[in-house]
Amino acid sequence: MFHSNIRPGFPNRLLRHILFMLAVCPMALSLCRATPVSQHATADSLFQCARTKLSNGEQTEAMEDLFLFLKIADEEKHPADPERYSHACLLLGNIYFGYGDYKSAVELYRRGVKLSSDPAVRYKFIYNLSMAYCLDGNGKSAREYRRKLQQAGHDTIPMRVYDLILIDATIERTFGNRARAATMFKHALAIADSLGLPPTEYATGPISQLGAYYESINMLDSARYWGERYEQLALQSRYPHAIADSRRTMMKLHLLEGNTEKALEYGNLYLASIDSLVDFKRFITISSKREREREAADAAHIENLEFTISKQKLIILAIGIFLAVGILTWIVIRKMRGDMRHLFARNRELAILEADKSHAEPSPEKEPAADENPWHDLMQKVNAAVSDPANFCDSEFSMNALAAICGSNTLYISKAINETTGDNFRTLLNSHRIHEARRRLTSDPRFADLTIQSIGESVGFRSASNFINAFKKVTGMTPSLYLKMMRDRQK
Repeated sequence: MFHSNIRPGFPNRLLRHILFMLAVCPMALSLCRATPVSQHATADSLFQCARTKLSNGEQTEAMEDLFLFLKIADEEKHPADPERYSHACLLLGNIYFGYGDYKSAVELYRRGVKLSSDPAVRYKFIYNLSMAYCLDGNGKSAREYRRKLQQAGHDTIPMRVYDLILIDATIERTFGNRARAATMFKHALAIADSLGLPPTEYATGPISQLGAYYESINMLDSARYWGERYEQLALQSRYPHAIADSRRTMMKLHLLEGNTEKALEYGNLYLASIDSLVDFKRFITISSKREREREAADAAHIENLEFTISKQKLIILAIGIFLAVGILTWIVIRKMRGDMRHLFARNRELAILEADKSHAEPSPEKEPAADENPWHDLMQKVNAAVSDPANFCDSEFSMNALAAICGSNTLYISKAINETTGDNFRTLLNSHRIHEARRRLTSDPRFADLTIQSIGESVGFRSASNFINAFKKVTGMTPSLYLKMMRDRQK
């Protein structure tokens, strides 16, 4: 995404500190692989050691060497070659870029570009400035340096077309249309492939962006394809930030696909990558140590990064809890649905039995003697009247109407019902209404397309709410659920 002697791929949009640079072509590997540098070392040896450490992925160790090189070079008795000083600024800027500190990276790039007279090196600075401004949200400056890059192009830079399309894609993704940006990233991949460029350096970034794009539009199959390619290239490239980000990407994809086990596995890998590969704390310590004039800003930066890491760990924990609760909720809902299906089946059977019973010849039953039930005669009249659909389906049917039919008064009627059944008049009446409603919903196709309000009114209820409450009390389920399950069964 930014230029160094060996150029890494483009970083993921959703994580600011993603792809680290591999600073320079391997050279002088035997000088000082990870050997501490003496304060009396020459500026030249410091610079070479920093390049070697960067090529070995030791970014924070290289920072110390580069800061000391700049300090020595700034002293009059150790004049530095302007081009080497400029190159040190480029390498330091790339380190800050990789950790997501784009403002510090911009400062170092602007400082270095003023010192270099080499067109190829200036080209790298301008490219990196355009990218850094873009990721820092400064669209105006990003486009300005993009124009400068086009003007600075010359035949000694073979990747000019690739660089321009990658910057255009980044600007489009950040400030424009993400779908159009995805097309441009694919174009960049095609260019890199046609030029035979190493995929770990030139394909990693565009591929990570394509995975993020397809994830954002919920095309999970495509997101998984690009995400797996991103992970493979990140592991091959050995870029710490790319490895961590690819694992975070795969964790999120597995969560979206409902694969809890894989999500937790990648969550642990992501946290391990953050803790072991991306050494934020050491980077901050070195940066604050070497730039005293920015102590306040560095302190805020430290607090913010530590908070971000802690928050990410809490998010992983919260995701685990959320998944556990989700699974438990799914089990409970599934059991409830099974219970509802069983309850529906039972109610349907009862409705069918009641319908068959109403059409069958009445079987002689031994009735209790009158002296065993003083309300025997009156209750026969009450049951005959209340069980008549012409009465119980009439919304105006009342205790007074029942008393008139039975030739009695409301007081006797109320006592007879209460002492014989244990219920009151309204409960007895609603029971007949609900049984009739259930029968109609079960066996009468004319009621399948009616509203709940209409069904309730057809059996004597004046309001839908009263019908729903009474139906649920008798059957254990709402009429709408009963009707839905009846329709599903008939399909």
